[in-house]
Amino acid sequence: MPKKPNPLDAIDLFESRAFRVGQLARRLRTEHPRLGIEDLQAQVFSSATYSRALSLDITATDVTQARAWADVLDIELAHKVTAYEYGGGYESVTGEATVDGVLVTLHGGRMLSADEMATVLAGEMAAVHS
Repeated sequence: MPKKPNPLDAIDLFESRAFRVGQLARRLRTEHPRLGIEDLQAQVFSSATYSRALSLDITATDVTQARAWADVLDIELAHKVTAYEYGGGYESVTGEATVDGVLVTLHGGRMLSADEMATVLAGEMAAVHS
């Protein structure tokens, strides 16, 4: 007969996984203190019989910092530009990779003025036609 799981096994697993995510976050900040982070979010889920959702979400201070983090973490970023009716817009990048067994999701964004939006759109059009 299979042994019933101990309900406290979930707590032990949660604590060890939370420690792993925390260690990764601390290591990244220590190794790359000049790279900007606006927010960090850690997620860990576990039960006595199931464990998953070990992740670290990094929101960089801007798109440039997100690209720098992506280079360090070997993350390929998806780029998106959203135009607003008034002429400005929002530029964002996002991507993910597994680092030391932890799913790391990276985000960065910035508001664009109408002039910046026109420059970004002109650059995208030039890329399409080249």
